[in-house]
Amino acid sequence: MDNFNSRWRLSWIGFFLLTLIVSIIFIRLGMWQQHRAEYKQNLVQQYEESLRQAPLEQFPRTAEWEHLRYRSAYIFGEFMSDLVIYLDNEVLDGEVGYLIHLVFRSANRYYLVDVGWLPVGQDRSQLPHFEIPRGEVKLLVRADFPLGKLPFLPQNDYSQDPPMVFPYLSLQELNQHLSYQLEPILFRVSSGDLFGTRVSLAQPNFKVDMHRSYALQWFGLAITLWAIFLILSIKRIQNLNQ
Repeated sequence: MDNFNSRWRLSWIGFFLLTLIVSIIFIRLGMWQQHRAEYKQNLVQQYEESLRQAPLEQFPRTAEWEHLRYRSAYIFGEFMSDLVIYLDNEVLDGEVGYLIHLVFRSANRYYLVDVGWLPVGQDRSQLPHFEIPRGEVKLLVRADFPLGKLPFLPQNDYSQDPPMVFPYLSLQELNQHLSYQLEPILFRVSSGDLFGTRVSLAQPNFKVDMHRSYALQWFGLAITLWAIFLILSIKRIQNLNQ
């Protein structure tokens, strides 16, 4: 009997430690999702605040870009034709296409500019055509940051000749392959008329509710795990007392 109680006590301790470790993992995952929801909610507020503000005549030269995210401003300069990027598998109004990106030179600084969307077309081997404006232009743009590489996407192939087709954008990676350095910001044009492209004016989907839902699920799993532990422990104690 003593050996049985000793084995039961050891198994209960192991079950308790396993429940504790797994529930801590669930809680940490829930907290991470909650933090993501709070971060995305701040982005929503920043975006809505930017819509109420008039466009800047120009961005400050020493801009703190994180504070200027989603702000609109005019930029003056010219497009460079040495780098053309087609960002693949971008959907607009249910149709698959490319987001076109060009390098814009302004006051001896270089910026990557999203100039709009074009559909794929029937033949994927033929990239859709668009116009690159010549000479100096004035553009109304909105400041943003690239999404970056998602875990399931393949690496960009920087050995291909331009125009390049990429699954994702990384300013850090691009700067490793260019003779000049891009500023750590992405500009999006407010109109595609100059390029023959389409521009989405819809508010970005920040997925705040999705992160909150995931957080509740992880917290719920942690509570469920402890409930199972308590129920099984009570039943085991009851069986021992019979």
